[in-house]
Amino acid sequence: MNKIKLLGFLVLVVLLTGCTGKYKVNILQDGKIEEKFEMTFNTSSIEVKDIDKYIKDTIKQYRDNDMYVNYNIKKDTSKTKSTIYATRKYSNLNDYITNSELLPVLFEKTLPNGDYDIKGLFTTGEYYKTSIFSDDFDGETFDKIDVEVKSMFDFVSNNADKFDKESNTLYWYITNDKNNFSISFQFNNSKRYDIIIKEFIKNIIPAVIIIVIVSIITLIIYKTLKNKDNLNNEI
Repeated sequence: MNKIKLLGFLVLVVLLTGCTGKYKVNILQDGKIEEKFEMTFNTSSIEVKDIDKYIKDTIKQYRDNDMYVNYNIKKDTSKTKSTIYATRKYSNLNDYITNSELLPVLFEKTLPNGDYDIKGLFTTGEYYKTSIFSDDFDGETFDKIDVEVKSMFDFVSNNADKFDKESNTLYWYITNDKNNFSISFQFNNSKRYDIIIKEFIKNIIPAVIIIVIVSIITLIIYKTLKNKDNLNNEI
């Protein structure tokens, strides 16, 4: 079954304990979809000498797998906690529903939910609880997984556990005690320009800072060289 093949992606490192996951979906203003899965764990729980090399080797196995060739897999390691990121982009919502390798890990089916003016999705069929909460492995699986769906468009319906109106983000919390779980949401064509502007500012600030720093350094070098030339001319 597809979910069994994909299970290794979610578990990744079977020696982990206290592992938590975040599954994030970002609906952009041009209708494209960004998908990201974050797996965070206690670095001290892995019984290997070189944790960084161990994680690199593990990630390489998945980068070499044809099933994950479209995912960009990165890591962030420290002495206490480490995170593995898997990201992918899609041209639109239907592309995401059809081609995501992560949705089938949890749900038997994911279907479009809308028409021309309203878009969305809903999950149906079996909820694969054992895909993330199972005792059939040599190590621990997940303590919990948080699902976040953020949209640059107004939501018109959802079954989320929490809705943050300011950031226009839906939250679902998946834990071992939930025997039934589903995701459903719809959004319209009305854009949240307040969020779009905030995202633009957030993304442009690092570039502006770099430009300012480079400009200051260039100015300092220019003045230093000019003063040196003036001093040489005086001599």
